[in-house]
Amino acid sequence: MKKMMKVFAAMFCAAMVFALTGCSKDMEKDIVGTWKVTDVTMTWSYNGQSYTESEPIEDDLRLIFNEDKTFQATTNGDVEASGTWSLKDDQLTMINDSDGDLGFDTATVKIDGNSMTLTATQTDGESISMKIVMTLQKV
Repeated sequence: MKKMMKVFAAMFCAAMVFALTGCSKDMEKDIVGTWKVTDVTMTWSYNGQSYTESEPIEDDLRLIFNEDKTFQATTNGDVEASGTWSLKDDQLTMINDSDGDLGFDTATVKIDGNSMTLTATQTDGESISMKIVMTLQKV
């Protein structure tokens, strides 16, 4: 399951759309930098039953947002994904150079000082849904 969490975390970091709260310019300024993933919780729902998994992060997972609108998702220093990000109104879009947008239905980001919480959901039909919550610290 740890490998699966790592894959989902990398996928989550690689490409998604975040619905942001607050002023775009302030959020753009706040999000630039290196963020270390400290916790990932995933919840799957299938035919009315939910499964939740949360484990401490053993690998060094990081999201790096650059001022030039590029990003990298790294694991133990190795680049897992890279691409571009853009901010329009209150939406930040991340596009992975190799895979494009993974198509999460909704994703939100909340920044409080040096802490960031990312929450993404995806639904596949009526019977399957997934929610990923990541906690990150600015380093």
